[in-house]
Amino acid sequence: MHKLPKYNTGRRLRTIIFILSILCLLYLILVFLSFPFPSPDKNENDLIILPPLPPPSISYWSTSQWPSDIRYVPCIPKIYVYKIPENLKSQSYYEYEICKGSNYNVEVTLYEQLIKSGKFNDFYVTSNPDEADFFFIPFFGSCYLMNCWNTNNWDYTKRCEIEEKYSFPLMNWVIKENPYWNKTNGRNHIMIHPMDRGSLYYPESQNLMLNASFLTVIGDKRISGFREHRYRHMQDIVIPSTTRILNAAKINPKDYMDADGNKNNRDVFAMFRGCCQNVKPDDEYSLGIRSILFSGLAKSPRYEIDEEVNHTHEDYAKLLARAKFGLAPQGWTLDTTRLWEYLAFGVVPVIIADGIVLPFENDVDWKSMVVFIRREDAHLTDEILLSITENEYQRKRQRVWEIGSQLYKNSWHYIARDLCRKLDRVVPTELDL
Repeated sequence: MHKLPKYNTGRRLRTIIFILSILCLLYLILVFLSFPFPSPDKNENDLIILPPLPPPSISYWSTSQWPSDIRYVPCIPKIYVYKIPENLKSQSYYEYEICKGSNYNVEVTLYEQLIKSGKFNDFYVTSNPDEADFFFIPFFGSCYLMNCWNTNNWDYTKRCEIEEKYSFPLMNWVIKENPYWNKTNGRNHIMIHPMDRGSLYYPESQNLMLNASFLTVIGDKRISGFREHRYRHMQDIVIPSTTRILNAAKINPKDYMDADGNKNNRDVFAMFRGCCQNVKPDDEYSLGIRSILFSGLAKSPRYEIDEEVNHTHEDYAKLLARAKFGLAPQGWTLDTTRLWEYLAFGVVPVIIADGIVLPFENDVDWKSMVVFIRREDAHLTDEILLSITENEYQRKRQRVWEIGSQLYKNSWHYIARDLCRKLDRVVPTELDL
């Protein structure tokens, strides 16, 4: 009789453990393979490159994006330009050479753009005052004062009876000899005040002007700006200023750069030409900001900082063509004409001024072109500029050349947009530019 094999409990247990171990190992392998580990040739700092989004459809008037294309306007306001009598016009001196070469020449150029045949005149000017939305007063107070100072050895305290001989007679003629001011008490009238104190140069007659909207180079969010009528939010429109190098010396930036706004290699990191090398940190002028430039940054070989009187227009133009960044610290006011020199030469502006309102902020993406530094961070200017990557700098420089350099030439298109906002009118139109 055969004997049954003896049952080996230990062997059976080891077999079961072995099978379970295999199953557990397979499970762990599956879990490991399904875990989202980065590939060996990637890391968390790798740049993700994606294609850019297409622009919004033109058929949508480009109103779905900001800033909108300058060709598509919310409306076309009609402007009537007063024809000033010769006895008043002759007092303005606006055709004098001293006016054409000043930083306040914008009151002349914007006026001439309106009255001369061309795109601005064709689009916005009407010869019929009854169909006008706005009335432009040809006021040339800064030219009067420039001529006054020039004939008095540049004594800026002189006024040459500007109110008695010019501002009072002109405003009285507008208000009393025409029916249009009194229909709205002047709220649909516009006039240019391009000087740093605006209408404050006319302390007695400015009360006749205040209901009009001022086109001003001063944009100021601070309380003092409202109290002194330098800039009135929602009423005035900030515009570009003219500069000596562009408007008096007639220097063409394109003579110094290639078609893309460059000149081989911009080998000057940052620059500044202007007043005043003796400013102290606690001075009222520039709130001490310029002391940082002259007593600190000027010591570095990366910076070209000096007073403008030490250089010719030609020297200045060559330097602008070489600079990457242009420092634009406030002076007596927040604005600075250097901004427009920088934009014209493809230099990325560095604005050091708290509370500034830049021209056409509703329609221009200044942040894409400009580096903003607060006064409290002025001592960190070098650190801030060095932290800007080459890619970021190139993006800003390209925007400066494509958009910023054209702002002055297209001022009336941007002014018209703000006038449409005053009318609260939206009649989308494509301009044939």
